[in-house]
Amino acid sequence: MPRPRRASGFTVIEVLTALAIAAVVAAMTLPPMSRALADVRIQFDARAIHRLISSTLMTAAAKYTRTRVIADLGAGTLRAQRLDRVANVWVDDGDVVALSSSVHFGTSTLQEPPPSTQTTLGQSPACLNDAHTPIAGTACILFNSRGIPIDGSGSPVGSSALYITNGVQVFGVTLSATPLVRLWSSPAYAAQWTQRP
Repeated sequence: MPRPRRASGFTVIEVLTALAIAAVVAAMTLPPMSRALADVRIQFDARAIHRLISSTLMTAAAKYTRTRVIADLGAGTLRAQRLDRVANVWVDDGDVVALSSSVHFGTSTLQEPPPSTQTTLGQSPACLNDAHTPIAGTACILFNSRGIPIDGSGSPVGSSALYITNGVQVFGVTLSATPLVRLWSSPAYAAQWTQRP
């Protein structure tokens, strides 16, 4: 006499056990995954700032006009501008670059700048509008028509910088008078600056 076939499949208890194990594994991997994602976001933003400053510097020399990178510190955006020499006004030169949602301009609790960059850690001074008054809530990196970083009065400077943080790391893009654009990173809790390639 043939034996009756046993139904194949999983019992409810086996399915619930597998789901519980999957939930435990997911709970263990989510914090490292979100930290890794935060690291990728701030690195991406820092490299975008580095590229924007470098290309703005080259535009100044190539078009023989003043250029600048203006950072809106509150909105978390940056844009390149060039001076329209005929109208003597600043005009946008490209798209607006926005920081990631978890990244903002700042230096967290750090007090020391990267080595051989600034005497005091801080964002570049505010940009000036067409009437030559400071634009509140901005930081400005300004280039003369030869691509040399200058201040609002046109004097060469070697301490321009923009800093971003996500609360865990701080990245800085600094500019020397030569002009050398460098990318730095440090943990947010202590100034341990490392120059990035």
